[in-house]
Amino acid sequence: MDTKYERKRLWKSIRYSLSICGGVRKSILVICGLAVITRVALPYLSILMPKVVLDQIASSANPESFLIIVGSMALLMVVANYIKTFSDATIESTIGIVGIYEMISRRMKKMMTMDYEVMEDPEYSAVQDKAKKAMFSNHAPAVNIPGRLVELLSNSFGFLLYACTIALIHPLILLVLLITAGVNWSMLSRVRRYMEDSREKRSVMTKRLTTLYDTLRKPEAAKDIRLYGAFGWLHGLYKTQYSEYQREERKLLTKNMHAGLVDALMILLRDGAAYAFLIWLVMDGQTSLGDFVFVFAAIGALAGWVSGILTSAGDLHKACIEMGDVRAYNDYPDKMNTGQGIPLPTGDELPPSIEFRDVGYTYPNSEKVTLSGINATVHAGERIAIVGVNGAGKTTLIKLLCGLYTPSEGEVLLNGKPVDAKNCRMGWIRSCIKSMTRTVCRCRAVSRRK
Repeated sequence: MDTKYERKRLWKSIRYSLSICGGVRKSILVICGLAVITRVALPYLSILMPKVVLDQIASSANPESFLIIVGSMALLMVVANYIKTFSDATIESTIGIVGIYEMISRRMKKMMTMDYEVMEDPEYSAVQDKAKKAMFSNHAPAVNIPGRLVELLSNSFGFLLYACTIALIHPLILLVLLITAGVNWSMLSRVRRYMEDSREKRSVMTKRLTTLYDTLRKPEAAKDIRLYGAFGWLHGLYKTQYSEYQREERKLLTKNMHAGLVDALMILLRDGAAYAFLIWLVMDGQTSLGDFVFVFAAIGALAGWVSGILTSAGDLHKACIEMGDVRAYNDYPDKMNTGQGIPLPTGDELPPSIEFRDVGYTYPNSEKVTLSGINATVHAGERIAIVGVNGAGKTTLIKLLCGLYTPSEGEVLLNGKPVDAKNCRMGWIRSCIKSMTRTVCRCRAVSRRK
């Protein structure tokens, strides 16, 4: 997939999610900003406090100055901790609920206004299944993109702050940390690419398993399964599909395990080399005890920020992909006219005349033509019956008349005006045409002499 297109798609998903939360409650975005600041500031103040204390002792500061400086930092830490606790609790309890409520509302609105023909399209069905999976609960990744974004920004800003701090002591320490972080990023990127490349395949497998499982567990299907002796075949098919699904999941798990192993090795190399070099600087007299304590803690914290960036970036990437599925559903194009339409038939124009002019129709993803070259006129007030064997196209013809389907060729006219020229949202179908379904069975009696 093109990198530029992928980046653009991710940004669209992030903006879409932020617009959902901001549209319902703008204060959530402000709280997210406070969460980023406090998640970075509070840990930094925590490792800075020992350095300040040691520096004050080393400089033989007077008690009043010591109490003012250390007390001010302690008070600042208390305030930062309060804001962090409040913002974290708000993000944890609010974003998912607000997101799932708004996403379900938009999905319901889309379902209520979507073209009937589109709802029967197999391509639409696949898009709908992905969207439903992406918003299965208020804990789904796609619903919590603002929270994932807060995690990524917190880790990124924390990394920059701690990296600058370490670089001031000695740039070589930072270089070692960055090299090992780059190796980790490369391994996790490979895992994410594999997840993206195999996502469609795993989605199809999940849908097959769900369909088979639902069929086997439905009581109403038991009679037909027993009647045709199909249980053995269905059970074998389920086992085969489940084995293929498990094989694909094991591949993904193996790649994740390899990435985790490399991460552990890089942590050992990174921390060991950095701590050894820092100890040498102290023993050589190139840094003070306060700086040693501060940077020693910063190295360990930097590793956490790096791991956090890798993890949160992966989580955000996954969430944005699933949000892309939701957007694809909500933005699924309709075929019918929803803009300015011609006036509805009224007064003496009712009942309307109906004309099929060279009408043809082929169902989506089907090579078989259902209707072709239909030419017929029903005059105003005329009563006719449309009859034919099963599969002849009677229902399709009525759906074309009602404007539920758009002809593949030709046009349907109502009072001499194209049906699709009317706004399909204005209820003209319900006001002009009434459709009732009836099933007429042709029975054939076969007798046999005994």
